[in-house]
Order: sequence, then C-alpha cells, then structure tokens
Amino acid sequence: MILAKIEEGTVIDHIPPQEGFKLIPLLKLDQLAGVVTLGMNLSSGKLGEKDMIKVEERFFTPEELNQIALFAPEATISIIKQGKVKEKFKVTLPERIEGILLCKNTNCVTQTERVRGRFTIQKGSNNLFINCDFCGSLCRL
Repeated sequence: MILAKIEEGTVIDHIPPQEGFKLIPLLKLDQLAGVVTLGMNLSSGKLGEKDMIKVEERFFTPEELNQIALFAPEATISIIKQGKVKEKFKVTLPERIEGILLCKNTNCVTQTERVRGRFTIQKGSNNLFINCDFCGSLCRL
C-alpha cells in the first residue's frame, strides 16, 4: 500500500503496529481540518510491520515530539516542504515528561487532585517504564 504524497507537512514513520491509533488523539490530529492519513500494518524491513501517519500542513512542537517518542521510540520524522523531504530525524526519548499521563496508582496525588503528572522515563531491555515523581510508582508504558 502506498500512502498519498504530501506537499507540506510531517510524516511520522516507523510507528509500532497499532500505536498510530494512540497518536491520533494524543496529538489532536482528529481535530484538524487538514488531511491526516494513517497507514496501518505496512510492511517494514526494520519492524516487520509498522504504522505511518502523514499530516498535511502541520509541524510538531518539541513537546509533541516527546509524546510521539513515548509511544514510538524508534519513529522517524520527515519534514516535507514543496513536496520534498527537507529534514529527517529520529525522535529522542526525553528523560522526563510532564502533563501527558496520569499515574496509575489510584492513591497518587495526580489521581486525587488537579496535579499534572510528572515522570522520569526508564528504558528496560524491551519496554519503557515511567517512575512517578510524586508517589514513586513504576509503571510500564
């Protein structure tokens, strides 16, 4: 399957299968008036299968790139201008995140009060973990 070429915008490539669905609402792409294309279970030499998102006329902030890295740590971002790739880079996993997730510990202050979740990210051999700054809970992403 070939996804339509875009003239101006961003391509998020090498998203693990089924993770594209998580990124659409997280990045509020479902609220855009422009074209957003999600390709799922595409063939990938690197991952076997992958998802890909193409977003017309939209470029991501550093905070949004951190959000992408949480769900797709091996993702590649391509900035498209005038139909050509002007910049291409891999996302980098931040050391810390704030305001994206809530702690899964139901007794944590992030669950009981209006406190933005703050976490330190730890990379395991095959998984990512977040360590809550408030209660110390360690959760797998």
